[in-house]
Amino acid sequence: MAHTSILEAPVTQSSNREGWFVLGGILGLLSLGLLLLKISLNPSPSIPTSSDLPAIVTSDKISPETEKHYAIICSGFTKTNRHAKWFGNSSSRIYKVLKEKYGYSDESIYFLFDDPNRPLPNKPVVVDGQMNLENFRKVIRHLETIVTPADNISLFMIGHGIYRNADSWFDCIGEDLSSTEFSELVDRLQTKNIRIVLSPCQMEGFIWRASKKGRVILSSTRFTENNSAAVAEAAIRGFSNMKYDFNGDGRLSFAEAYQSMVIEQTQWYEKKGWRQREHAL
Repeated sequence: MAHTSILEAPVTQSSNREGWFVLGGILGLLSLGLLLLKISLNPSPSIPTSSDLPAIVTSDKISPETEKHYAIICSGFTKTNRHAKWFGNSSSRIYKVLKEKYGYSDESIYFLFDDPNRPLPNKPVVVDGQMNLENFRKVIRHLETIVTPADNISLFMIGHGIYRNADSWFDCIGEDLSSTEFSELVDRLQTKNIRIVLSPCQMEGFIWRASKKGRVILSSTRFTENNSAAVAEAAIRGFSNMKYDFNGDGRLSFAEAYQSMVIEQTQWYEKKGWRQREHAL
């Protein structure tokens, strides 16, 4: 696994062998130190920044050695086997699109899933750890040490969500992630070039808290709405299907991914013959 040294073991795995955890933590810190030393001795060349993901050019992908784009894929508490299949398919497809269409390396993708041992489609993917709050914090803290102002970060949040206590919450294993803490953590990253895609229910609070100059945030729903249409899949198609290149510039942008979400969300309700009860933001 690419990033296991910085992450917590799944919370469902309990142990009284504190000594082994201490040793593991020391070894993890040593590994991280060696990685940072390697980066400082061999800095990657900078690449032009962009408000979008790198352009889709099948013959000229960004090299893993020079890329300065990072992605975090979080697939939260699934609750049911049906949702485990849905979330597993969506999150692993995002991973696949990032690698095959945009040239991301495994080392530049941080993938947290509710059950790291669950078989996933769209292989090969590398699940780095369980989607619990402490692991998410550790990923951000790790990126805080390596990301520069010229770098780009994309976050994809797949799972369940709820609005309570004047805040939107993303369901994790164990303690949930509030939009308030999410914003505070993202603010620690040393770049303004941050894009966020949120597919769960009642996610508007993340827009309220995390909005800032340079960021693009796509949410599946208003804070009062639940997500029924498959907006995660619509967003993925918006990043990978050139029919959503509405301005014809040969690139797929987050703005066009948002348009794909809106179009497919509306079409889903039209096919059902229902009044639309959710609206992407």
